[in-house]
Amino acid sequence: MKYLPVISIILLLPMGCGKKAAPRPPKAPEIIAVDDLEYTIQNNLLILKWSIPLLSKNGLSIKSTDRVSGVFVYRSMSTLTDLPCKGCPLLFKLVADLEIGKGNLKENTRIKMSYQEALKSEHRYSYKVNLHSISGHKGDDSNYIKFEFP
Repeated sequence: MKYLPVISIILLLPMGCGKKAAPRPPKAPEIIAVDDLEYTIQNNLLILKWSIPLLSKNGLSIKSTDRVSGVFVYRSMSTLTDLPCKGCPLLFKLVADLEIGKGNLKENTRIKMSYQEALKSEHRYSYKVNLHSISGHKGDDSNYIKFEFP
């Protein structure tokens, strides 16, 4: 009987309190994807254009939450003599990280953005953009732009 309190403590001590599970990282903000990436070519200058809705996937305003801070622009490039491999993935390289300006925004509008770069003759190009947060979380890929520049 005199050992009962000691045995009780020893048996109950490993149980502790709270839920036992592996720690979880904080949930990353849900970032929307650009869905209207388009391009024009003037002489040898490529102009990419797209717009960003002011709402995130969960309906929060980008302006008020600052969830999206910039846009990564990616390019895949090969010469026209290099035949594309069927079933091989495109290898994209980051070519620009553009900051999103948020001044003077109106609700229910879209942020319009663009990117320009000179093209090389006899090359095949693909582009995509991804929105990202200031903490580095990246949204889904935009639609792809693919073309050949003779």
